[in-house]
Amino acid sequence: MIAGHTTDPTSTAAVVVVHRTLPGRRDEVRALWERHMAPAVQGNPGHLAYCYGLDVDDPDVITAFQLYRGADDASAFLDHPAYAVYERAVAPLLTGPPQVRRLTPIWIKDSTRPHPRSEDSAPPETSR
Repeated sequence: MIAGHTTDPTSTAAVVVVHRTLPGRRDEVRALWERHMAPAVQGNPGHLAYCYGLDVDDPDVITAFQLYRGADDASAFLDHPAYAVYERAVAPLLTGPPQVRRLTPIWIKDSTRPHPRSEDSAPPETSR
């Protein structure tokens, strides 16, 4: 379970979005995301988790992983006014539409449980 979220993980919805920017334009896209989308995501109770990441191996790729309370929350977020502004602003900086994958989570790490000590999770020793 996720802190503050008690439903079955399969009732949640996840979205992975991959943007490919024009060469050398990733920082501009990131700045626009930070200006328009970060506040919208932060204030959206439908988001349980959101990770905005820069690809380590490709300097022109950005990936966002989004976890929502459910599919209705994922759909509703597309109607947020900031989303339309962001889409219009970044369109000329991208090679085309983003790749979007919708997922049904089947397991989510429980952030409310303590992490096991490293010796508790180490594989058992074998005798020689």
